Amino acid sequence: SSYISLSDDTPTLFDIFDTQDYSTGSISHVSGVFTVPSTGVYLITFELTWDASSTSTNVGYIAWIAKNGSGRFGQQSTRVTNIPIYMASSCQIRLIANDTLELYVYQNSTSNKHVGTLADGIARIEITKLF
Repeated sequence: SSYISLSDDTPTLFDIFDTQDYSTGSISHVSGVFTVPSTGVYLITFELTWDASSTSTNVGYIAWIAKNGSGRFGQQSTRVTNIPIYMASSCQIRLIANDTLELYVYQNSTSNKHVGTLADGIARIEITKLF
């Protein structure tokens, strides 16, 4: 299992992925930053699993895609307690050659939480050029 221990109340770049299933189109990946080689519209999909939280109120778990280090695309948030949290989202973004994409995660449970491939969930990102 690959996961990060995410500090409370700290937006963090998610940079741990289990495996590379396939790679076409020369999208590069270095330390959680994906760089697209050509201009076009891309479909970005991500999945993550979070630890269960014992805190019962006002706990937020958020994940989003940033373009060139800013913005929140495909943002997903939830407030669930006492069970692992399975999160997925997708979005389409127009990108220019050499634009970058990053997956960010955030939680405010008042303690560190694991996020990534946990329980029977998976951590992955898919980036597909549509046209």
